[in-house]
Amino acid sequence: IRVPEHLAFSPSDSNSFLGWTGFEVVPSRGEAFRRKFASMFAQQPQDRTLNNTLRRAGLVPERGWAEAWSGLGAFVFDVHTRAQYSGKKDCDYEVTYGAQALEAMRAN
Repeated sequence: IRVPEHLAFSPSDSNSFLGWTGFEVVPSRGEAFRRKFASMFAQQPQDRTLNNTLRRAGLVPERGWAEAWSGLGAFVFDVHTRAQYSGKKDCDYEVTYGAQALEAMRAN
């Protein structure tokens, strides 16, 4: 993944998820990114589970999910989307693994 300058990290929880304001998938690595992201789950997740993991962290696509996963658009933080999921029973589980996946992808 790459973090363009306009999606710089932020120390604020009000405009980021653990500092992430957004990111882009490198188009040539889209399939690998999705596969590695999915590997963070104990069982093979459905597409909507992958989307919901990012959505619950407040990281949503600028365009559409398919475009963002393939690198044709960015995932950006949306505080209103994140707020919709606060207090949900499985939110912490998915957000924790989503954050680990993002950090693992950033390291690669």
